[in-house]
Amino acid sequence: MIYIFRKEMKKWHSVLWVVFFALAASTFATYLTYRSQHPAQIAIAKINGQDIKLIDYQRSLNDIKNQIELYKDYARRTGISMDLFLSMFGLLNPEQAAFDACINNKILDMEKSYYNVDVDQENFEKELIAKLPEFLKDSAGNINLDVYKRYLMQIGTTPTEFEDKLQHSIERETFQNFVQLANYIPVKKLQEIFTNKIAKKSFSLIKFKFDDYLKKAESKEIGNDELKNFFENTKENYRVPEKRSAAYWLVKSADYKKNIVIDESLIQSFYDKNSSTLFRIAPKVKIRHILFKIDKNASAEKIESILKTAKEIKEKVISKKANFADMAKQYSQDTKTALNGGLINFFDKGTYDAEFEKAAFRLQNPGEISDIIKVSDGYELIQLEQRQGASTKPLDDVRDEILKTLKSKKTLTGLRSDLQKIVHEVLSNENVLNDFVKENNLKKIDTKLFEKNITKDESIESALIEHIFSPNKKIGQYGFFAYKQDFVLFQVNNIQKSFIPSIDKVKATVLKNIYKKNAKKLLKQDINTAKRSILEKKQTLKTVSELFGLNIVETKSVKKSDKLDDLGLEESFIQSAFVLDSGDQVLSVKNKNDYCLVQLKNIEQTNLISFAQEKNSLMQTVLDKEKGAYIQAFIASLLRTAKIEKFEKTLGAQRGMSYPEDIDI
Repeated sequence: MIYIFRKEMKKWHSVLWVVFFALAASTFATYLTYRSQHPAQIAIAKINGQDIKLIDYQRSLNDIKNQIELYKDYARRTGISMDLFLSMFGLLNPEQAAFDACINNKILDMEKSYYNVDVDQENFEKELIAKLPEFLKDSAGNINLDVYKRYLMQIGTTPTEFEDKLQHSIERETFQNFVQLANYIPVKKLQEIFTNKIAKKSFSLIKFKFDDYLKKAESKEIGNDELKNFFENTKENYRVPEKRSAAYWLVKSADYKKNIVIDESLIQSFYDKNSSTLFRIAPKVKIRHILFKIDKNASAEKIESILKTAKEIKEKVISKKANFADMAKQYSQDTKTALNGGLINFFDKGTYDAEFEKAAFRLQNPGEISDIIKVSDGYELIQLEQRQGASTKPLDDVRDEILKTLKSKKTLTGLRSDLQKIVHEVLSNENVLNDFVKENNLKKIDTKLFEKNITKDESIESALIEHIFSPNKKIGQYGFFAYKQDFVLFQVNNIQKSFIPSIDKVKATVLKNIYKKNAKKLLKQDINTAKRSILEKKQTLKTVSELFGLNIVETKSVKKSDKLDDLGLEESFIQSAFVLDSGDQVLSVKNKNDYCLVQLKNIEQTNLISFAQEKNSLMQTVLDKEKGAYIQAFIASLLRTAKIEKFEKTLGAQRGMSYPEDIDI
């Protein structure tokens, strides 16, 4: 199913479709033969009797691994724990995440088929052409079949697979939008969200300070038995982590590159293979135009009048009764070009309004005039002045660029090869390392002892830690890794194993932790007792404050987005306290190490007229925010009654294998 022919190709329509269908039939036959025998078509699971293929699982797994690599880089730069970052996105187990993605996609596709969701050919063609890179198109915006086919082979797919996958993606997205329309947000919930957004509330609170309870706990003596029992139950908390040190050499690619020589034949070969993609000069057009502006609030009668004028002008210039440039000077409302007869100098695609460019590039011959087209500002009439077809930059103009590319590539492969040789041979032949260090004038750097969980940044040592703590790295072993544009060669120098110290070594720390535990216990007991007595109407917030010798704090009227820094309350305090909507409620809120008992003091009345005005926009905001969660809930509801069979043996045997998809068509 390939929709890469445009309606404008009327002259060649019949001939091309005959040739094309012959090509497609041959491709499809090859595809079926290939797929019927291909191990990647093995089913790794079934859902409601329908197969989930290994190849779909592998594609999903590959996508997830690419995601993880992006997240790793981001986590490294921001200093966030990699495990924490991946757990946020459910990617700690890539294989399970890939399997779950296949299950979710399959059940959505099955439900989509039930509702007969389909994409018509015209819309599919538009999506296909919009998503393809510009270098695959000719000057008229049509797809170059030869370049298109080569491009898809380079990315490891076929036209059939690529377009099938795109169609499934569009249909699935359409179906998800359809499902989302069924989401309903009750008016009461909207009112609550609106109230929390604009209302002001004030609170009364008492603060139970942790430091007061810590002093009480420290006043009681801790016996040896309690000390030993606590240590035995928590001794992992006192473990001294493993530490390692290394020696490393920074190998700079720029220095290595100086000795690389590139043969002229390699430059010519690279140019021949990539000239149609990397060095293509996009087509350009020079045009004149007449802009007929339409205000956003224009009436239907006004729009009809403007269109009538545009049609009259078009008729005049086509019949040669008027000159296009003169009409542009007189009628065009583009103040930048009107005085110059509507002239716009040479431009390529991506410069102006999409519909404007489509009409401009569709014109083939100088003097040819477009239809009246709709653009964001109104309507346009375009005349072609001159066209520059697509071309290729000559070799001499791009020689330096190619040379730089080839040198970088050869530097990368050469350095990797040299470093791999050193790592494999240095333990039996030290001269391999010594000669390389001397030849490249490298400096040896010895590190201090590092812990594995050191805060990550973009430094060499941070990257080095990841590699020297690899499970297969022993004392004396070598390794290397890429660092930015360079490489780092390293040797593990020392390993201090992790251990738990004796209780005598950490007694002071153990005692401190026992006091903290006891203080927290006392504090929570008092908080729970006080909260329960208020809820049961036995006491008030005031009598509780008197009982515990605490002061009542009255806050000012605040919105949910406000802060109460002046009262020593954390920024999150307001977010927690705003759930209160009645003076009878009592809330315990953690504030750093302290706890607060909070009651609502007053709430301002919500402006219902304002709510009525914002209701629709608020509804859309909530729907957009909850879209992902709603789709996941919809999938979960389908999976509750689905029958899923997972073929563990097949999946386990095939996991990690990959299969070529480059079918010659």
